[in-house]
Amino acid sequence: MKSRKTDTAGAGGRDRHSRLAHAVAAGLLVFVVHAVSPVSQSGDSRWAVPVMESLLHRGDVDLDEFVAQWTTAGLYTIDCAGPGGALVQAQMGGCPELFHAYPRYPIATPVLAFPLFVVIDRLAPMLPGWTPGLELLSQRNYSQSFRVVEIFIASALMGLCAVFVFLTIPGREAAWLWTLAFGFGTSAWSTASRAMWSHGMSMLCLAAALYFLTGGRRRVVLAGVLLGLAVWNRPLHAIPLVCFAVWLRRDGWRLLAGAAAASIPFAVYCLTIYRLPVQPYMLSPGAFVWDTGRALGVFAGQLVSPGRGLLVYSPFLVLCAAGAASLWKRERGLVTAIGTWFVLHAAAISFFADWTGGMAFGPRYWSDFLPGSMILLGPVRPARKWFYVLIVWAVFLHGRGAWDVRTQAPGDVWDWRRVLVGRVE
Repeated sequence: MKSRKTDTAGAGGRDRHSRLAHAVAAGLLVFVVHAVSPVSQSGDSRWAVPVMESLLHRGDVDLDEFVAQWTTAGLYTIDCAGPGGALVQAQMGGCPELFHAYPRYPIATPVLAFPLFVVIDRLAPMLPGWTPGLELLSQRNYSQSFRVVEIFIASALMGLCAVFVFLTIPGREAAWLWTLAFGFGTSAWSTASRAMWSHGMSMLCLAAALYFLTGGRRRVVLAGVLLGLAVWNRPLHAIPLVCFAVWLRRDGWRLLAGAAAASIPFAVYCLTIYRLPVQPYMLSPGAFVWDTGRALGVFAGQLVSPGRGLLVYSPFLVLCAAGAASLWKRERGLVTAIGTWFVLHAAAISFFADWTGGMAFGPRYWSDFLPGSMILLGPVRPARKWFYVLIVWAVFLHGRGAWDVRTQAPGDVWDWRRVLVGRVE
């Protein structure tokens, strides 16, 4: 006869397997819907696919072999690095003699996504030519199909992110609700999956790190590695790294050690190419405007402007306050860490010189905080219909951002026609 302990262990195992199956189903749903959404925002990420192609065929990450694909409008995304770390602006026709071309924006994003590119490269010849983009991809013509590749990879990252979000939220019904709200009612859909922005990879790293830090798992070193990778995708993620290290107290050094270990290959790359510990992009002196009065106005814009307001595009996130209150008694340290992360993140993006995020849709700069917000929403169980109205509104707006290319016009972020009509000429 089986013991009660054995029966309990078996039931627990079945529950874990069932929960994982539901999480994978949620992730697949997010991936498929994101992957078939047509809007592409490839701009800063233009050289992500060529970097992965170069890694596959030449074993390096320079862009020298892609000079023929350079355009005047895209030169801002390329750095020419030479002897002794000398750096010059890229020009049409290539870099000067002894200089090599490298992507200006975080190299960590395409390097970490490389395994997904290998899968796409192997499967490409089997793809049906249902659209011109798929036809070009089936021929491995990446110079013409890079936007399709970017959307596939970015959508896969959001699908994986959704899996970790689901597994982090207690309760199956709540996990489905908030995972779908995350996948379709936030910038995960309208921004992170529209191109290989650095947001997508960093959001996945953050969501996975939070999974390993919560729910009694406490895989601190692994979480540190993930947070370190997030920092190399977007330097702003040094904020949650420090916040969680403080929360963990005596284990904080293990988190920082994991992050340091993850940093070694990227630091070696930067020291070798640029003679700097980080990419020059991360040291741009003009990235911030240190004007408190301006920052207060920008903060308002980041929260409630019709072009970039977080609470306009994803108003259900206001329930994070209720979730924080619910978690406070049993997870005070975690709530404090996430709350501090929110405050410091809000302060940082309010001092950004380009606080509107350029050619983008909705609250792009808030994408980085979304995994933390899902932790706070976990214990919330909406009891009123208007809560669901907020979610439906968010899905409508972000769905339009992912499906209607007209919504990508920059326009005036304070013009309410951006929300009501979708485009400001």
